[in-house]
This record gives sequence, C-alpha cells and structure tokens, in this order.
Amino acid sequence: MPSEFVRFNTIKDYVKDVVNMRSNEEAVNDLISRFNGLIESAITEAASLAREQKRNTILQEDMKLALEKTVGKKHLDWQGILDEII
Repeated sequence: MPSEFVRFNTIKDYVKDVVNMRSNEEAVNDLISRFNGLIESAITEAASLAREQKRNTILQEDMKLALEKTVGKKHLDWQGILDEII
C-alpha cells in the first residue's frame, strides 16, 4: 500500500482557493504521487542515516541530509521544489 502524505482534496482546495483555478484530476494525482514518493524516500534515507549513528530517532540533521540527497543540493523554498517536481 503506497504511503499517502499529501491528499487529493488538499491540493484541489489549494489550487481553487489560492491560485483561483481549476485542476485536472490526473495532474493532481501525478503531483501527489511524486510528492508522496519524495517524502517516503526522504524518510527512508533519514532513517538509514539515524541507524548508521546507532540511533532509533530521526533528528533534524538526518532529515536535512536526506532531503539534500533526495531533492538535490539546491536550496529551494517550497514553490521552488514544486516547480522542480513539475
């Protein structure tokens, strides 16, 4: 079962309320799939980094390193990350 971190209605409502546009179901589902995969990859990588340090807690440093490895070394804001994924 795939992980569901980002939900369909959250994206649809955001597009409608903030950018005042409609959104295609396939476009929203593709975006959700990519974000959920990215989040899952980052968590998996962060967990691996924590285990390497013999910890059972993911710390901020683990998540930062995991995001850099997963998303890249660009320092992007959320809009920048969204643009890269799209």
